[in-house]
Parts: sequence; structure tokens; C-alpha cells
Amino acid sequence: MAPKTYFYEYIDNKNIIHDKNSRTMKSKGIPHKCLTYEMYDMTNNDINRVCEFSGLKKKHKTLTYADKEKGVNNFSIVNNTQTRIFNKCDWSGFNLSQNIFYPKGYCNVS
Repeated sequence: MAPKTYFYEYIDNKNIIHDKNSRTMKSKGIPHKCLTYEMYDMTNNDINRVCEFSGLKKKHKTLTYADKEKGVNNFSIVNNTQTRIFNKCDWSGFNLSQNIFYPKGYCNVS
């Protein structure tokens, strides 16, 4: 898929199968609670891949005009709503050849 975005199913050392219901899913910038199994199926174009969640954000020395209007102080922490799109663009950073990933432009001499 892309760096820092992955999904895997596995069998642990107690022979418990971790599949759709108890799998491991991660995507940089998106909380685990927002990810679903269907998002990772890139053939399904009907699924909504927009994730909206609340999070805390630190405000530093420079505040925006909107922050000043709301009365936000410097060096404070505010709760805001964030929106991310899962796998927004196709990643094509490496080429796969014989089950090994190579950087773009690399010629594998065998």
C-alpha cells in the first residue's frame, strides 16, 4: 500500500488466528479506531475512506486569526476535529521483482 500503512492477519504462539476481527491495522496519521477492514480492499470503490476524528492540538507562539477570535491563549491545548483520507494517492515508490522491492530506477543484475 504505502510506507507506514499496513494490515496483517496472523497466528500467534498460542495458535489463535487473528483475522478480520482481531487483526493488526495501522496507517500513519489515522487513529486505529477509525480504520476498518473494508478500507484496505482497494478494489472496493464504494467504501468511504474519509476519517474524521477529534484530537488535541498544541498552540504555540503564533496564533491564527480564528484562534485569537475564539480567545485561545498562546501555549495552550485545544480540542479540534481533524479529517484524513485513507490512502489518498497511490504510492509507487518501489518496484516488486521476484518478491523483492527495489527503488525506482534500480536495475537488478542477476
